[in-house]
Amino acid sequence: MIRISLFLLLFACLPQVQAQDFVYTPINTSFGGSYLNYSSLLNGANQQNTYTDPKEDAMNQLIEQENPNQKWDDLADGLENRIVDAIQDKILEDYLGEDGKLQEGSFTLGDFNVDIEEGLEGFFVNIEDGRTGGSTRIDVPFF
Repeated sequence: MIRISLFLLLFACLPQVQAQDFVYTPINTSFGGSYLNYSSLLNGANQQNTYTDPKEDAMNQLIEQENPNQKWDDLADGLENRIVDAIQDKILEDYLGEDGKLQEGSFTLGDFNVDIEEGLEGFFVNIEDGRTGGSTRIDVPFF
């Protein structure tokens, strides 16, 4: 009897215990999870993916073999861009007046002859290549 009374006394002295329901929330967006988890799940899957497509590897090798002179072509394009930039700098330095209008004149930069002429609608910049004889005309309209 003493045991039962001690047990009831001990049980009555304990603080009241409460519990709540456990709610499962899925992580994967395919199963109702938050759409904000999509990018992290995809990045994790891509990092773990070790499969390489043999067709894609063969295609990349074919592209690399297709143009063995690609580096030389890139060098030529880079040099051409540098020449065009030099012509632009020369025009801006020497032929752009204080009021922001181009001034007429001509100059030579390497193999290129540049003529600046004023017309009714604006300025015309003619660039002639002395080596090949090719020319380019740029129209700069008045605003």
